Amino acid sequence: MDYAGRGDLFQGLSIWEDETYRKLQGTYPVIFLSFANVKARNYDQMRERICQVMTDLYEDHRYLLEGDSLSDGERGYFLSVSDNMDESRAIIALH
Repeated sequence: MDYAGRGDLFQGLSIWEDETYRKLQGTYPVIFLSFANVKARNYDQMRERICQVMTDLYEDHRYLLEGDSLSDGERGYFLSVSDNMDESRAIIALH
């Protein structure tokens, strides 16, 4: 995990005062998603670019397909995320 051992990110914040949370820091993956750089001239281009950002994010976390952290249904869903997915799938993928 990229941020394991990076307690300095939380020092000075009230959450860091609780030892329970200090012990958890760095034990779960953090997924960062931003659409700040997504620019388009129309709805179709915007939708395509947002889907591409989400597909890239799923690719970055493809390691989740290894082992048994995902159920068969979750694994199938994960594999169905693509830059040309329909709108309902994109909404669920974002969730």
